[in-house]
Amino acid sequence: MLLKKVAAGVAGALVVGGMVFGTDLVSYLRTAGTEVKETVKGAVPMEFELKRAKDLINNIDPEIKTAKTTVARQDVDIDDLKGRIAKRSDSLTKDRSEMLTRRDELRTDKTSFLVSNKSYTRGQLESDLKTRLDRVKQSEQTLSEEEKLLARKEAAVEANRKKLDLMMKQKRELELKIEWLQARLDQVKATEMVNDVAIDDSEFTRVKNLVDQIDKDLKVREKVVDTEGTPSDGLIPVQANDAPKGVLDEVDAYLGNNSKTANVAENK
Repeated sequence: MLLKKVAAGVAGALVVGGMVFGTDLVSYLRTAGTEVKETVKGAVPMEFELKRAKDLINNIDPEIKTAKTTVARQDVDIDDLKGRIAKRSDSLTKDRSEMLTRRDELRTDKTSFLVSNKSYTRGQLESDLKTRLDRVKQSEQTLSEEEKLLARKEAAVEANRKKLDLMMKQKRELELKIEWLQARLDQVKATEMVNDVAIDDSEFTRVKNLVDQIDKDLKVREKVVDTEGTPSDGLIPVQANDAPKGVLDEVDAYLGNNSKTANVAENK
């Protein structure tokens, strides 16, 4: 039921849109869809995009592993094929040598031949030579096909190896590029953080004003003290010497007094 309502609503919207925009409705919808995509994409944080890029690079690893496995399997197949070719080549060399020996035997005028203590007619040896010739031809053809197959396999594994090397190189370049972008983003974020930080100097201003006020008040009090210490008659006060005297001062004072007394007595 809900699905029918949604479908009916969409259909109604399309009808209204067709009436308003006419044949340009598709163009409007396409443009609106593009803007929505761009808006959504622009709203995705760059940190998330970099994280997504790293995840995508990690998704390349299975492909690289598959390529490595393919190259390794091809190398093993090539080694096996080279082994078969080597054995076939040795066998062919032996078959050729035996065929030539049999040919040389038949070039004589003999009608019977003793081979390994067993007698054979000329016809039997000629038939054997024909069989050996066919075997040599077949071996040569097979060897030729295997050598062509080896060449194709080697070309294929070389192409896959180059592709693997390119994949690994590109992966490393992308990793370095992402690391570079991450470093640039971190630097931009640090700069933005510094630029966005508004230093609140109100406390500094408040303390400075307080210190200035204290200095000003202290100057006022110093002025008051200086004013109160000045005599009202304008005369300079005489300060009594009430400082405690040391023993030297006492001796000098004593001797000075005695000297004055002696002088007074002598004058009398």
